[in-house]
Amino acid sequence: MLGTRRPHLVIGLTTYNYEMLRISVPAIARIRDAFVLIVHNDNPNIKLTKKNFRDLGYRGPIHIINSDTSVGTMAARFQIARAASQIENADWITYVDDDDILTSIKIPNISTDNFIIIKNAIIIRHQLLDVLRAMDNPHAISPDGENITLLRPNVGIVGNPIRTAVMCAVADIVDKIHPMLDDIFGKIPNRMPTDLIMWEFINTWAHNIPNAPHPIYMDEVSYIANKIDTPTNKYGKRTIAPRGGFGRMITNAVAGFAAAMVADEQ
Repeated sequence: MLGTRRPHLVIGLTTYNYEMLRISVPAIARIRDAFVLIVHNDNPNIKLTKKNFRDLGYRGPIHIINSDTSVGTMAARFQIARAASQIENADWITYVDDDDILTSIKIPNISTDNFIIIKNAIIIRHQLLDVLRAMDNPHAISPDGENITLLRPNVGIVGNPIRTAVMCAVADIVDKIHPMLDDIFGKIPNRMPTDLIMWEFINTWAHNIPNAPHPIYMDEVSYIANKIDTPTNKYGKRTIAPRGGFGRMITNAVAGFAAAMVADEQ
């Protein structure tokens, strides 16, 4: 078993650039609800330790996965889910990227049929000063319609609590189509839209099982996404989409995922 406490939620932090943790970790340290932090470090050239997080203000329960090779954000999130499944009563996961700010992990009293709680997000698009302001006080940031916008609802993975068992079930299917995903996305230098693809996989899973579970909406801001982005590369890949976009690639990936689900049921 990982950890000794019995919180019902895990915060899953994926990182490649250690410097970006100066944005995400202090905000996590300010969250007062019970949780365990699981970090996946996807940079094999850097080994993170608990001291790195103590220096950034976080002193709560933590489990760090230092990857020997860069596996990408999707695989990193699935590894976090499987680590979370070893923690007793860790029913929920909320993901955060290293250069974003998680502001809330509240779980309302909901039905067991709800597999994800969709909340709202604030998007910072242009001004670094606004990112610095959000780091100091995330609750002081409000939409201005231009540089700071409200995404309501935030349809995706980051910032939205999702059931650990669902993530693990989706991970098991993705494992079976991993060669196909490598064939689709691995040959391009662009970073695939991980959040969108994972959202499509999870919804495909939900629509193809008996007594299909469904999402539920909670009207609160839980996430501040840093979109000024800074680099042209993130986690070793180009952040811009390839010419023609990802549409056909995502369609093929989802079709392969659905076919793997059907094959698994036979």
